[in-house]
Amino acid sequence: MPNGAAPDLRGLTDDEIWDRLHHGQVGSPLYDQAKLTLQLRNLERQTQASAALSNATAQLVAATTQLVAATNRLGAFTQNMARATWALFLGSAVLAIATIGQLLIRR
Repeated sequence: MPNGAAPDLRGLTDDEIWDRLHHGQVGSPLYDQAKLTLQLRNLERQTQASAALSNATAQLVAATTQLVAATNRLGAFTQNMARATWALFLGSAVLAIATIGQLLIRR
């Protein structure tokens, strides 16, 4: 089996390289180059996907941090509203007792 130079497959699409891989003899320069080119392209795609995932994760962490801060502010607001509601209830109760007392005194 002659050992020739490996062909340049950089300008071919993945499908074209797959065709050459399937039609090449195992161990031939064409087969080895096609296999290596596909592996490198897959690694390149994986690297790009990992970088995109890393960016998305960083954005998710930032959004989650903002959501936690907003949730804490909402919790504090809700707690203050509950206190204000109790204060209104107690104020209403005092006014109701005072009104009843005035009605009883006038009789």
